[in-house]
Amino acid sequence: MIRVVLLLALSLQCVLSDDGCYNGWAAYEGYCYGFFVEDVSWLLASANCDLFGARLAEIDSKQRETWLSQQLVVKKLPVAWIGLSSRLHPGVWQWTPSNRDVSRYVNWIPGEPNNYGNNEQCVELKSTGGWNDLNCLTARKFICEKKLDTTHIKKG
Repeated sequence: MIRVVLLLALSLQCVLSDDGCYNGWAAYEGYCYGFFVEDVSWLLASANCDLFGARLAEIDSKQRETWLSQQLVVKKLPVAWIGLSSRLHPGVWQWTPSNRDVSRYVNWIPGEPNNYGNNEQCVELKSTGGWNDLNCLTARKFICEKKLDTTHIKKG
């Protein structure tokens, strides 16, 4: 399964659509987003994003979260890993790998983050909106984010 995900990632890397994103990815406000249906751990999701020169999605506004959540609904994905974690500094939530803190925008669902079992250091986005902390080894779909490279956009 992991080998299939890696091979798929490598094969898609060379194919760009008209909007400058990889084929199958979607553009939104200067970024390309890939929505992956494989269920993997947070670390493996992050590693797969790296293969595209991307990272797990970072959410900096209500508008971006709403758009991402709507995409999850369209793709029939109830939840997906995003790039927020407290793995490096327990109790301190940061976007990985940028290491930005979450002071700009947060949207935890009620009662979260709760670090249930003292073992929830990674974050999933729900298709209904909102964030939930979860054990990083839990298998989830994931969202990769890559800055839009306008030099590769096809001109009509």
